[in-house]
Amino acid sequence: APALRALLGVEAVDAVGHSGWTSSEMRAAMDEEVADVCGLKKPGMRLAMRTQGPFDAVVILAGTNDLASEGSPERISGSIQLLHAAARAEGARTVAMAIPESLAARHVPALAATRAVANERLAAWARSQGESVLWVDTGALLPY
Repeated sequence: APALRALLGVEAVDAVGHSGWTSSEMRAAMDEEVADVCGLKKPGMRLAMRTQGPFDAVVILAGTNDLASEGSPERISGSIQLLHAAARAEGARTVAMAIPESLAARHVPALAATRAVANERLAAWARSQGESVLWVDTGALLPY
């Protein structure tokens, strides 16, 4: 958290995660308090921003669970972009984290290919957004 605070120039860092969820599920539950696959109950992203904010920046790491269930790289990257749009509509800058490598993506070529194309699309989109979105290549920072 200290490194993230320094990188973003913010004083505090909070976490709201939904383990095991796809980005589509995260979008659908943005305004609700929900339990993730571990049974941990947390507010959806927009609800957290409205009740616990304001937030200067929102880090969005999503897509790993989408690889096997959400289909195309276009659908995955589009869904993640909608999460960013919702956070930005609440006044926050966003950090777009690349979909990280996983054991499944290392051993299933189709998942690896979907991940690679989705990340290329996310990176291009994030770079086109100017200073409101910061792209972070998780694989370069934390190789699997």
